[in-house]
Amino acid sequence: FVRQWRERQPGWRIEVCFIEFAPPGLHDGLLLAAKGSSRVLVLPLILNAAGHVKMEIPEAIEHARAHCPGVEFLYGPHLTACEPILAILQRQLRRCMQKLDMPDPTTTGVVLLGRGSSDRQANGDVAKMAR
Repeated sequence: FVRQWRERQPGWRIEVCFIEFAPPGLHDGLLLAAKGSSRVLVLPLILNAAGHVKMEIPEAIEHARAHCPGVEFLYGPHLTACEPILAILQRQLRRCMQKLDMPDPTTTGVVLLGRGSSDRQANGDVAKMAR
């Protein structure tokens, strides 16, 4: 995804960071993006508005603001279970079904895997996608 955007917008500086499980972490990524910048646009590629979107990312942005005076941090919305995302899921499902020897949706089970959350709204979004 990032490679594609870098190719489309060679004049943009695009940094990647992760909330957990991979480096660079959120704090380091925000500080790296702020280095030499006057503005940082934070775009979370996250489907559900659970703790990461509601608490961790805003806290990390506040931390970066405190360490990077003069840099404007803008926080874009998360992806949500919107029609374009659902269309991607449907396209992937069709692609997978076509690979089967006998793609019969009445005899083939489908598993939609979503990472758990203690946030009821986030769990509701996963249920909405499954429906």
